[in-house]
Amino acid sequence: MAGALALAVALGLVALGRVVRAPVAPAPGEARLGAGWAPPAGRDPASVAALLEQDLGVTVLYARQPVREPQFSASPISAKDGDRALYFLLPELRRHSRAFLAAARLRHVLLAASLSATGAPSGVVGLTVAGQTFFAADARATEPVLQHVFHHELFHLVDAQLASDPEWDATNPAGFAYDRRDAVKVDPSGSMIDRTRFGFISRYATFSASEDKAELFAFLVTDARQVRELAARDSVLRRKIALLEARVAALAGAPPWPR
Repeated sequence: MAGALALAVALGLVALGRVVRAPVAPAPGEARLGAGWAPPAGRDPASVAALLEQDLGVTVLYARQPVREPQFSASPISAKDGDRALYFLLPELRRHSRAFLAAARLRHVLLAASLSATGAPSGVVGLTVAGQTFFAADARATEPVLQHVFHHELFHLVDAQLASDPEWDATNPAGFAYDRRDAVKVDPSGSMIDRTRFGFISRYATFSASEDKAELFAFLVTDARQVRELAARDSVLRRKIALLEARVAALAGAPPWPR
C-alpha cells in the first residue's frame, strides 16, 4: 500500500519492529470523538462505508484536519489514501460477524495520514486506548503486518474486560512467567510466527496473557493453516486454541477461521 496512512480502531501499541502496551487509563464509557473526523466523500467509498455501517455496525471516518485526542494525535489523510485504506480494511472487517464486532464494541475505524501517541515509540502501527474504539496502522508496514495488527488490536477490544485471566494462565507450561523485556525483542519486519517457542505463537506472545491471546487470535485469522501445523506437535498451543475458540464461539458462533 503506497502513500502515508494510518488506520485508526482504539485500545496496546504495536510499533514497526517492536510491540509495547500503551498505558490504559480507566474509562467508564465510550469516549466521544473530537472535531476533525468526517466520512468518505467519494460516491464509491461512501457506498462502501455505508455498507460497513449497515452490515457490521462500524462507522469509517477520515481525519480531515489535524486531530488531538487525549491519548494521541493524527494528521489529515488525503481522499486517495483514505479510500485505499478503506478498501484494504473492507475484507478484513468482513471476516467477522456483526455479533463479534458488537461484542468487541467496535464503533469506529479512523483513518489518518500519520499517528502519534503519548509516550509511544516512533513508527506506530497499532494503538488501543481503553474506552475508545480506534485502530491505527502505518503504511510503512507490509500488508501482512497491517492485517495482523488489525486483528490483534480487534481482539484487545474483545478481551479488554478481563483484568486477569487465571483460566488462560493455567494453559501455560508449569513454571512459566510472562517476560516483557524479552518479548519486545521482535523481528524488525514485525510480529511473526516463531516456530521455536513451545506453547506460544510468537515471541511477543510471551509479553503478557492479553498479548498472548491477541497474537494467537490474529494468526488464527490470517494464517490458520500454519498455526494448526504448529499445534499438531504442541499440546499447550492446542489447549490455548481450544479455549480461544470456545470464547469466540460463545460471543458470535463459529470463529472466523477454518476449524
